[in-house]
Amino acid sequence: MQEKNELSTKERLLLAATKMFAIHGYEGATTREITAEAHANLQSIPFYYESKEKLYQAAVCRISQLVMNDYEHLLKEIEDARKQNLLDKSMAWNYIVETVGHLSEWVLNEEYKYELLLINHDLLYPTKGICQMLEPLAQVYYYFAELLMVVTGNTDRFWANSYSYIVISGFFTYSNMPVFLETVLKEDIGDLNVIQRARAQLKRDMLTSIEAVVKKYLKE
Repeated sequence: MQEKNELSTKERLLLAATKMFAIHGYEGATTREITAEAHANLQSIPFYYESKEKLYQAAVCRISQLVMNDYEHLLKEIEDARKQNLLDKSMAWNYIVETVGHLSEWVLNEEYKYELLLINHDLLYPTKGICQMLEPLAQVYYYFAELLMVVTGNTDRFWANSYSYIVISGFFTYSNMPVFLETVLKEDIGDLNVIQRARAQLKRDMLTSIEAVVKKYLKE
């Protein structure tokens, strides 16, 4: 990521908007706060983005693209394997492990701190941009549900979608409560070693939980 002073005014506005919308929500964030954070003047928003609403949409679009960039290759692999009837239980489990590992890397990622917070905020308090942001996110949930059905042999789509929601949303919750997490862990989560341990623990615990559910359905 470029240093803040190397960014153009347009880019600084986009990052500042992401931060302010993440913290205060769409209604709560003001154009004055956004431009102050971006070290820009008030006229820069209508000049580059026309309006606050379009600036918000641009911020959402950027996050959607980040999600797609991170997961597009993995999702395509899963889809190709599914279409070629190669997606057996072993392969599906490997993809589950890979997806959980990937999601774990997003947790407490300072680079995506406000992007993750904005996703969480809009999931809790939907705005006009949520449908646009949900589409790439929904793809991750959908394919994870597919993997769960293959691994367990359970064809109940409602169950798979619900459990996929529980697992993946858990990562966003974990990542968006850093202060409370620090209190519970009694560790400095600004320490890279602590963050790495937290990610590794989350990955292990998530996989252990998923494995227990898989075993339950395999016994039935």
